[in-house]
Amino acid sequence: MGDFLFQSIIVEMNNCQGKKCQKEQYDKQREQVAHYYGTVLSSNRDLKSSACCQAQEPSIHKAICSRLPDEILERFYGCGSPIPPALTNAIVLDLGCGTGRDVYVCSALVGVGGRVIGLDMLDSSLQVARKYQTTLSKQFFPDLESYSNVEFLCGYMEQLEEAGVERESCDLVISNCVINLVPNKEQVFRQVYYTLKVGGELYFSDIYTDRRMSEVAKTDPLLICECLGGALYLQDFKSIVESIGFLDPRMVTCKKVEHSLSNELESKIKNVTYYSCTFRMFRLNDGLLEHNREDYGEEAVYLGTITECPDVFELDMDYRFPKAVSVPVDHNTANILRYSRYGSHFCVSEKMEHRGPFIQKKGNCCYNLVDWHK
Repeated sequence: MGDFLFQSIIVEMNNCQGKKCQKEQYDKQREQVAHYYGTVLSSNRDLKSSACCQAQEPSIHKAICSRLPDEILERFYGCGSPIPPALTNAIVLDLGCGTGRDVYVCSALVGVGGRVIGLDMLDSSLQVARKYQTTLSKQFFPDLESYSNVEFLCGYMEQLEEAGVERESCDLVISNCVINLVPNKEQVFRQVYYTLKVGGELYFSDIYTDRRMSEVAKTDPLLICECLGGALYLQDFKSIVESIGFLDPRMVTCKKVEHSLSNELESKIKNVTYYSCTFRMFRLNDGLLEHNREDYGEEAVYLGTITECPDVFELDMDYRFPKAVSVPVDHNTANILRYSRYGSHFCVSEKMEHRGPFIQKKGNCCYNLVDWHK
């Protein structure tokens, strides 16, 4: 009995030491990232790689950005365009919002009936974002005196409730090349899942790899801060999000990342290929999404009612819906279109008898990643 108790105490002590060590590692990485983006970088021109490079954007987003102050734009470090269409009246949360570029784009898109929350751990970045809140609100909503649909919170994306974000409060969560900077990515995705309303969407851009990196690469401070060291292997990403409940994540865009670092850093990642990808994932009620895409004879017709997409709606790299054209869809896609905010923009046929796995023509995904989800 005495030996068993002694061994139990030793195990518990080791567990506590392990948790303490892990917390210290997490805190250290946060400090490194905060120093890099708060002190080392003065603008996006100081970056050492193209990982944080602006993607092609819809014309409506460009028009809104043209109205934003240079101070906001110059300190934008995103790697994609994670702002989907059909946002009128939506409640949006931007994780790692920085100086607020994507927050203000969403502010104009959601309108008076919507709300946008920007969350960041750097108070220095939030100070810049808040400095222009009144001015930009007057630009976007000139007829409403002292009105703003924007709020900025200082906190960590692994601790959304502690930062002031309520559970099941958001229609959409976005993030632009930030989740890779967080050591506990699984906790981020779990927090997002429970922050979304049922039918809500996580739509975000980040950096991924075609293989698992060495510990040397994953712990290098500069590689981490340049959004390379913390990049997830695509299959590990899929395993993590599906274990939480985000079944069948959808790749929207994918682009290979070029980098030009020192010889020492390049040697640590010499066999790794990096991609800047945008994904979308939905929180639906239990049983509405499966791990695999199955054929139940369903078809979907896009009504052409989304302002930004009058002629065609692109759900992901596999699905493109021209207006008024009946498109065969798998059961997961049918339910996404039925039970998300896109439901009013589609007519989806009834579920029929099961016909086996859904056989789909391959999309236009680059770099042989089209089958990454299988």
